[in-house]
Parts: sequence; C-alpha cells; structure tokens
Amino acid sequence: MHGEALAHAKYTLYAQHAQQSGNPALARLFTAVSDVELQEHFSGGAALAGTVGTTSRNLATAIAGETDESTTMYPTFAQQAKAAGDTAAATLFQHNATDEAGHAQAFQTARKDLG
Repeated sequence: MHGEALAHAKYTLYAQHAQQSGNPALARLFTAVSDVELQEHFSGGAALAGTVGTTSRNLATAIAGETDESTTMYPTFAQQAKAAGDTAAATLFQHNATDEAGHAQAFQTARKDLG
C-alpha cells in the first residue's frame, strides 16, 4: 500500500510537470495511472487490511499519526538536516512539523465536536 500511495503522489507531480512542460498527453497518462494507483490498488489493499474503521478509530489514528509527525518525525528530520548543513531541508521539515501539528489539532477539534 505504501508503494501504491507513493506512486500516486509521484505520478500526480509528474503530471503537473508534464502539463507545465507543454506535454498535455503525457500529463493525462500520468493522471490516469495515478488515479488507478489510488482508487484501485491502494483502496483495494486498504479494504483488505481494514484500514478504515469507525469514525472514532479513524480520528484517533489520524491524531496519533499527525502528532507523531509534528513532535518526533519532522523535528528529528529538521535536526538531522541542520546538522548536515542543509538549511533548506531543515526549514521545510520545520514547516511540515507546524502543519502537522495544525492537522492534529483540527482532528482533535473534530473529535470533540462529534461528542
């Protein structure tokens, strides 16, 4: 499933690049294959794996993932990038950590709103 999700994300970006490069036919091909990767391959695997559960479970899983990304994963990546002298990567990872914290908060608010 990770490979299918990554293929979807990459092919979406490839399609954008192809469109911007003046190759709309290639952009449509990347988009079509990207859609299959997500809607058929990833979704089929997710259904078999029981990835989607109750609303409460889905929110708990999302909150845990976003919290880990904002407090552990991206801050660690930022520290590593900074230590390696890659300030652009460090800045990106710090920005991502802030975004993920906002996502976690939004999911927590949604969970409270559901009661």
